Amino acid sequence: MKRVKLALHWQILIAILLGIVFGILCFDYVKYIDWAGSMFLRALKMIIIPMVFTSLIMGVASIGKSSDLGRIAGKTFAFYILTTLVATAIGLVLVNLFKPGVGATINLTETVQSVKATETSFMDQIVAIIPDNIFASLSKGDLLPVIFFAILFGFFITQVDEKPRIFLSDFFSSAFDVVMKITLFVIKFTPYGVFAIVAKMVGDQALESIPLLYGQAVLFTEALCCLPLSGYLARPTLGGILRRCPLQFLLPSLPVHLQLRFQ
Repeated sequence: MKRVKLALHWQILIAILLGIVFGILCFDYVKYIDWAGSMFLRALKMIIIPMVFTSLIMGVASIGKSSDLGRIAGKTFAFYILTTLVATAIGLVLVNLFKPGVGATINLTETVQSVKATETSFMDQIVAIIPDNIFASLSKGDLLPVIFFAILFGFFITQVDEKPRIFLSDFFSSAFDVVMKITLFVIKFTPYGVFAIVAKMVGDQALESIPLLYGQAVLFTEALCCLPLSGYLARPTLGGILRRCPLQFLLPSLPVHLQLRFQ
């Protein structure tokens, strides 16, 4: 008998549904699987910086001429601005059309007593892009300084002599391949991690009130229904060029959103 292997995005969707059911019916046992979600989130954090660092250095170093780098950077920036504007417009239209959350009872009872104003100006944020210690930025997970240094390092790889250029390009290309192998290994555990995270989230709130779960379910369903439209219109690389359903890309990214949920 031939085994049917489900695609990863379907496995994640099933894990979400099972996590909701487990959290509602067996919330007393959620504490016994909480460790799986925590380990999965830590594994995701572990691979972010190495992946960004090695991929950027490898990509910039493989471009070659500085003129090519400027041309590609300009096209990338223009594409980013265009898709951001389109996505913002779609979001505003959908929010005013569907009015997500209206009528949902989420029982918000806490009030904000005080909010500490930020002391970082826009210019300070621009200056902070340049790291004063790249190793400290790597250890803290500060992405912008890491991205800046990686692009700078990759660019100057193309400016050195042929022998060190080939050595460094091959080194970071190999490092990126290893990081990708680790990433694919971690991704295999995504359904289990998502199941534990969702079960904990639902289980903790099931102890408080069912209306709260209903309200969040309404918001999640509305968002999930609107995401494919945004994927097709605002991200042509997902819906247009690749001719694939955006859910295949959006569902695997749910662990990141769940991670933000627990920050």
